[in-house]
Amino acid sequence: LHARRPVASEAGGGNPRLFSLGPAAGVALVVATLLAVGLLVYRALTARSLALPLADHFDAFLLLALLLDGAVLYLRRTRRFRSLAVFLLPMIAALLLLGAALAAVSPKPYPYGNIWTLLHVVSVIAGALCLALACVGAAAYLLAHRRLKRTPTPQALPSLPPLASLERFNMAMVYAGFPLLTVAMVTGVLRLAQSPAAHGAWLSPKILLACAAWLTYALLAQVPLAPRLRGLHAAWLSILGFSLFLATYATVMGM
Repeated sequence: LHARRPVASEAGGGNPRLFSLGPAAGVALVVATLLAVGLLVYRALTARSLALPLADHFDAFLLLALLLDGAVLYLRRTRRFRSLAVFLLPMIAALLLLGAALAAVSPKPYPYGNIWTLLHVVSVIAGALCLALACVGAAAYLLAHRRLKRTPTPQALPSLPPLASLERFNMAMVYAGFPLLTVAMVTGVLRLAQSPAAHGAWLSPKILLACAAWLTYALLAQVPLAPRLRGLHAAWLSILGFSLFLATYATVMGM
């Protein structure tokens, strides 16, 4: 006589107002995106030398934040992963602050002297976008798992996607970002080998951190072959990998 109502863990919705952006926040996000585009174009046009598509590391952070803005706008239009847009906002703000602070301390212009530099920059930015989204999915997974553990009922997860969906989202972004990270590693090694200062730089902190990040995602990519890495382990590895990735970028800018 009574239709069975879909629970939050099945519908992936719950309370649509929790973990959601209102119209005002959406308008502010669009304005911020347009301003970021304008600033990026202005910096490219006023660069002292022709250094396109990016002039320095701050531009890289700015472009990454801009791409994540686009991801927020896309996720807001989806039904299942709409709540992930809220998790992206503090990450975007942190990336902009980190990029501005590091660029102010030690500005590093990109020397586009060969194709390897261009491929390195493009693969780093594209890989960072995928891995940042994986980190957001992992953070949402940990939050959903914690709530479910505290109150093991479906209604305890309002507006968050099911755990299985969050895990698939996390791994899909890892599988997209890991090959790009590998390309960034290879092109980075080629750039370093061609640099006059290559001697003694192979054991520098940036190289060690980059290798640690790559190994973390290489381990994470083995989830289909190692079921014990699924769930919480995969989520924590994704967050650890992105933290190492950002630490590598910060080290590169500071050296």
